[in-house]
Amino acid sequence: MKTTKFFFMAALALMTAACNKDDDLIQQPAEQPAPADEITITTTIGSKDDAATRATVDNGYGGLYSRWAVGEEIAILFKINGDDSKRIAKVKEVTSYDAAVIEFTIPASGVEENAPANLVYPASAANDANTGRKTNAEILSAQDGTLNDALDVRINSGTIQVATPGFTSTYGNFQKQFGIVKFTLNDVAGNTITASQLVIEDKSGITYTITPASPTSEMYVYMGSSGNVKWFTATVGDKPYIAVSDGNPNGYYCKSTVRMATIGNVIATNCRFYSNVAAANEASTTARAMIAYLGTAPAGGTGDATCSHGLAIALENLTNNSNKWLSWDKSGSNNGNKTAIELCNDLNGPGVNLNFWTYGFRWRLPSVDDWKYMIAGCGGGPYTAELSQGMSYVSLISDSSRTHLRPRVYDAGGEGLGNDWFWTSESAGQDAFEAYAWYYDFNEMKFEVTRQSTNRYIRPCLAF
Repeated sequence: MKTTKFFFMAALALMTAACNKDDDLIQQPAEQPAPADEITITTTIGSKDDAATRATVDNGYGGLYSRWAVGEEIAILFKINGDDSKRIAKVKEVTSYDAAVIEFTIPASGVEENAPANLVYPASAANDANTGRKTNAEILSAQDGTLNDALDVRINSGTIQVATPGFTSTYGNFQKQFGIVKFTLNDVAGNTITASQLVIEDKSGITYTITPASPTSEMYVYMGSSGNVKWFTATVGDKPYIAVSDGNPNGYYCKSTVRMATIGNVIATNCRFYSNVAAANEASTTARAMIAYLGTAPAGGTGDATCSHGLAIALENLTNNSNKWLSWDKSGSNNGNKTAIELCNDLNGPGVNLNFWTYGFRWRLPSVDDWKYMIAGCGGGPYTAELSQGMSYVSLISDSSRTHLRPRVYDAGGEGLGNDWFWTSESAGQDAFEAYAWYYDFNEMKFEVTRQSTNRYIRPCLAF
């Protein structure tokens, strides 16, 4: 019988009694004696949870506690005739103080006295090389948001005694490998949201994909302690949501509420998301951009729209020398001998906004594809890689719900896009007389070409 080992302490006695009753109904298979060429080792190992871990739970009320169960398997990894090998130890008994009596066999020959051994629980978490546990990515990549024995990985080490069969553990308790975080999902306004999938990425490159059996607002996630910066992306109905954090579970159980943003919400200078400009102001920070697209934009298409998580449009036009009417090239009197691309790039750097720099947010002059993704992300478009002079790309039709890019920016508290013209980052070549560049016309809802020396507005976008 598989015994669920995670439970709230308030229900411990009841669940233990229920399991004992069930055990009486199951006929255990008769145990077979070890072969003559094998040595049986029986030893006692410490409890799963050490004192430090117990101290982090809520005194048993609402906290998590893990204990051994009869029949559980632990991989014993050691060398036989110099080769890395594995034997399986089974829990035969659980003592009143939550220690476990385990039993395993070793060959009668080929194992050195006091041979070093690694112990991995559960046995399925041992790597194929028989040298230790599997990697975080191998164990944690796919989860369902529930407490799962297979992810409760713990390790120990020790030495095997052969002459007088026995085992000496290095640590009194098994060492917990992953923290467990109970995530509660809210939107930026604090309202509960239920997600059909949650994806967490950390700076070390580990991605955790949690897919619950049905949409839920609470998920248990097993996480390693490496990689501080974490991105959260979720699917809520048919809408994408996103959040960013720098917290670590540090190997213990903790609870965290994640406030997730979606298209139309704003990003502030503190690298946090808010409902709109007013909400950011109330939090004593300054909103800088509005999320217009969530998802991965691959390289290719027309121009560089590459992003890992999404694109946000600046809440106001770029100003240089107190003027917003700027040329694409350096020729404009208001440009300060810089191109439109350079003016946008100057918005980046740790000295400009350390939070954006740390979390990987980067400003740029929107490419044609950037504009397409942002317009399509707000209900326009749909996205197409095609581009031609005078090409129609719808950014607003009949929009009583005010979900398209123009009304969203205004309703978020930003400077309106109106019927104005905005530069893209892309050159359109040149002839014998002039160099040209692409811009987007919100009045005609078209991509057009004009001279690079002509003045247009610059509305930077923020890739993240």
